Amino acid sequence: MEEEKLQADKMESDKKEIALAKAKHEERMSQERELLDQQMKFQKAVEASQQEQNAKKIVSAKLPKLTITKFDGSYENWLPFINKFEVEIDKTDLPPVTKFTYLKELLEPKVRADIEGLPLTIEGYERAKNIIKEEYGTISEIINTHVNNILELPTVTNADPKQVNDFYKTLLFNVQLLETLGNIERVNGMTRSVLDKLKGIKADLVRGQENWQDWDLPRLTQALKKWRDVNPATEDSTVPNKTIPPKRPNNKFRLYYADNKTQRQCVYCQDTSHVSRDCSRVSTVDARKRMLAQKRMCFNCTGPRHHAAECRSKMRCLQCGQKHHTSICLQTNQLLTATGKNGRVVYPVVKVSVEGVLCRALLDTGAGSSYASAALLDKLPKRSRAKEIRRIEMMLGATTREVELSTIKVRSIEGSEELSVDVTRVERGELLRINNPHYQKIIDSYAHLKGVEMTDHDPKPHLPVHVILGASDYAAIKTSERPRVGLPGEPVAEKTKLGWTIMSPGTKIDHTNMLLTQTSHVDYEELCRMDVLGLEDTPEHHQRAVYTEFREQLVRHPEGWYETSLPWKGNYPP
Repeated sequence: MEEEKLQADKMESDKKEIALAKAKHEERMSQERELLDQQMKFQKAVEASQQEQNAKKIVSAKLPKLTITKFDGSYENWLPFINKFEVEIDKTDLPPVTKFTYLKELLEPKVRADIEGLPLTIEGYERAKNIIKEEYGTISEIINTHVNNILELPTVTNADPKQVNDFYKTLLFNVQLLETLGNIERVNGMTRSVLDKLKGIKADLVRGQENWQDWDLPRLTQALKKWRDVNPATEDSTVPNKTIPPKRPNNKFRLYYADNKTQRQCVYCQDTSHVSRDCSRVSTVDARKRMLAQKRMCFNCTGPRHHAAECRSKMRCLQCGQKHHTSICLQTNQLLTATGKNGRVVYPVVKVSVEGVLCRALLDTGAGSSYASAALLDKLPKRSRAKEIRRIEMMLGATTREVELSTIKVRSIEGSEELSVDVTRVERGELLRINNPHYQKIIDSYAHLKGVEMTDHDPKPHLPVHVILGASDYAAIKTSERPRVGLPGEPVAEKTKLGWTIMSPGTKIDHTNMLLTQTSHVDYEELCRMDVLGLEDTPEHHQRAVYTEFREQLVRHPEGWYETSLPWKGNYPP
């Protein structure tokens, strides 16, 4: 019995030892598994960190650094600026103070002034962002800006690939931004008016398109892109000239028939579609002289890096023969009246509609202002008017008078063009009366006037003129189409936005017909001053011209002093 009991105790003891050893083994295995798991997690974390660092190295090696254009305060540049700023700077881990510094550096001075006084802190940065967004991020203003950009697209009258390409890029930019803002549907009604601006290629765009009347702006942009792909713009892209210019009679009319391939660009607006003397953007002699002086260009040949006194060019003014450029000749702009070789005078007059009243307007580039007769203005009761005190310079002295200024709407007979004109009231039933030129007879008599269509067919022997458009308004209606010029002494036709005009060429200015309307003593003070009706007198020794020439020739020596040439009288040898 005792042996059995001992054996049983021994077996029980062995079981306990085995269980204890097994428990210790399991505990050790569990610890080893935990250690192995920790090692695996650590290794995975290290590998992930290395992969992230390698990815950053790859990205930094392949992607170039983005540059953010400074914001100039315009609504059309707001979205491109703020989107780049938020991605590149605002959403990064940079400290807010650093972001604020970047924001200030990316704003033009006039925009930076809005936040210049804020503290360089976190609160200052948040306030700065709110101020900029409230000032320039107004959605309605941004939409209105892009809509105006589309409305102000220029009219393309030919199939010049370069002009069409510029038109396409401007349209695409504004359409894409309106799509981004979700407001493209509100402006799709402008599609037809935009399409009508492409007169030169409209037929190509809609040919074969049955539903082109229902196009929206994105669809029109796609059609423009297809046309551009077929007709790519290159540096030598030109519209073929389908008409053969007449033989040039002499050098005096050389500019009217210059070859487009050799024609210099206009020195005033850098446009190659016209020569400098025909520039309508800078139309007055004084403005042209100021621009030449600012650019330090020669007054004779418009070349750079020398003055008129040093100019070796043998070119002379085509208008008067003196040593200055034709575009700044004082006689060039005196196109009001001229006596032809047969003694007959033809004035540059065009028939217009002034708020529904048909009348005639005379184009006088020598007048500093525009004028309208009292009889015409009294028929326009809804016009805006104002009183102004002006000093009127007269032939025998000066006087101060109160004059009435009115704003009228001058429209072409076809109704396609309209011009808002500020006119001075002249207390007369009509400004002047001209002899009927019988335009159709003139057109039939000269081959170079073929195709000119006049809107005035009145058979009366004398025609009244009620409106005179001065130099500034003449510049607004001037077109890029070249004047129709024939042989010396033959009439010249010029197309304006209000219609065709025909005038006699020549150098003898005749104001007799206009002076005959000023015989009344009552009207003397109103009409007799030198500026009225284009009679402004420019003396031969006018000091303004001397001063302009003095400034043009004035140069500063590197050591500090100034050098200039002595004033020299024109047409005299040095």
